Amino acid sequence: MITSLVKMIRGRSHFFNGNWEIELRSSSMEKYKYKLNTTAGKVSYEEIEIANKIVLQREKEEGEIYSYTKNKRIKINPPIEELTLHVRRDVKEFPFLEDILKWAKNFKGYTFSTADPGGLTITPKTEALLERNGHIVNSYSYSNSRELFDRFEFTGLNNFDFFTGGSYKEQTES
Repeated sequence: MITSLVKMIRGRSHFFNGNWEIELRSSSMEKYKYKLNTTAGKVSYEEIEIANKIVLQREKEEGEIYSYTKNKRIKINPPIEELTLHVRRDVKEFPFLEDILKWAKNFKGYTFSTADPGGLTITPKTEALLERNGHIVNSYSYSNSRELFDRFEFTGLNNFDFFTGGSYKEQTES
């Protein structure tokens, strides 16, 4: 799930549905808390807290952000389909946004395969999902089930859920 959040912060993904709350440390070791709630491709809530002080609080298209250059909170109205840190960047006025973007840029995530008695799930889009049914093995891959894999990517679920929930069968059994 953290990888989904990182992709959204990097701007390399549509919004997944979900609620995230992370804690990280800046280069000066200040404790940051970042909260994000998204639904149906839109931001419903976004908050950044630094050392117990809220510097960004937003609900849908309305919020307030702390300006370091003005030394006060200012009202903002970011587009509901964008993260505040994508539309309000300024290294002097909002340096905390840059710190979160730097963290996401430097994040290294790894996807591991998962297994269960009926099959093996390997990273979707790069490999295949194999399903064993007796002596027959069916293969589902991005190349032969593109629409299905694309649709699943935006659920925010992990690869194990893709297999155990039967999501890969929806298209083939319809």
